[in-house]
Amino acid sequence: MLPDTYLDQLRIRSLAREWRRTIETRHTIVAVETDGKREHVVGFAQLGRGRSQNPEWRRMLGEIHMLYVEPERQSDGVGGALLRASMRALEQSNMMWMHVWVLEDNLSARRFYERHGLQADGRSRIDRFHGQQVRVVRYARALNSLWEAVVR
Repeated sequence: MLPDTYLDQLRIRSLAREWRRTIETRHTIVAVETDGKREHVVGFAQLGRGRSQNPEWRRMLGEIHMLYVEPERQSDGVGGALLRASMRALEQSNMMWMHVWVLEDNLSARRFYERHGLQADGRSRIDRFHGQQVRVVRYARALNSLWEAVVR
């Protein structure tokens, strides 16, 4: 779903540096599988304060910046567990609502978020990947019933 030119230019060393910075600046939840001898990361979520133009909203907005599960594990509940843990962490950080940006063409991810109570809120934007434009859409959800009642 991302341009080949973007994927082709990715390099392990630069990705490792970028990941180190990301992990140091964002809350990360990791799903690990243990087979008795070793541990293997099967998924992760990165979350933090949401990006918003409105400073007042930014105080209350949480965002899942990334949620990834190994393809062969995507139907066994790892993603749902990561999403629930992320929402709990955001709520414990006094966030009132949360959102996530999803590639418009990633229909399986969009269905996943819908199954877990998030709704497309009509916002979209264009992200650039190696000079090519990719449309992303925003899914949102209140993190507690009080805020949900206020929004309605």
